[in-house]
This record gives sequence, C-alpha cells and structure tokens, in this order.
Amino acid sequence: MSSPENLVYRRLNGNSNACFKVSLKDHIEIEEGVPRSVLYRRYEQKVVDKAVEQAIFKAKSEDKSGPNLFVQNDDFRIEEFYNGRPITLWEMRNPMI
Repeated sequence: MSSPENLVYRRLNGNSNACFKVSLKDHIEIEEGVPRSVLYRRYEQKVVDKAVEQAIFKAKSEDKSGPNLFVQNDDFRIEEFYNGRPITLWEMRNPMI
C-alpha cells in the first residue's frame, strides 16, 4: 500500500502554494476512518508570515473548526481534503456570503 504506484496525484489551483489532491487508487483497501484523499500543499511563495499561518492552521485543526492537520513542516503541509469548488468573484464581493 505504501507504493507511489498506488497513488493518484491531481494538481489543483493555488495562489501562493502548489496544491495537489493525493488519493489512493480505488482497488486499495483501507481501514474505516482513514482518508482516501489528502491535500498536499507545498509552500512556494512567501505571501504571509509562514509561522503565523502554520500556528493558526494547527489551532483550527486542533479545535475542529478547520481541516485536520496530518503533517506540517517548513516546506509543506498535508491536510484533510475537502471536495468543493472555488468561490466566484461575485461570492467574494457579497457580504451575505
């Protein structure tokens, strides 16, 4: 199961990071509660203070108000993957959303 051939990588959009959805292939069996997909986020540009951003992300993960944090270091973070879509420009500008 720990072979790279058992994984599927899909590049996602990211503004300051390289983001990838990393999933196990369908034929791989896993234990209940283990995620089939994670988000691999590789830090590429310094847009915000990384230490502050990492501390906030860790705190939000610990209090369950954000995605689960699996691994984090100075180069990348592996976190829970949420299916979704990017918000639209209209949604960003709409205070009700």
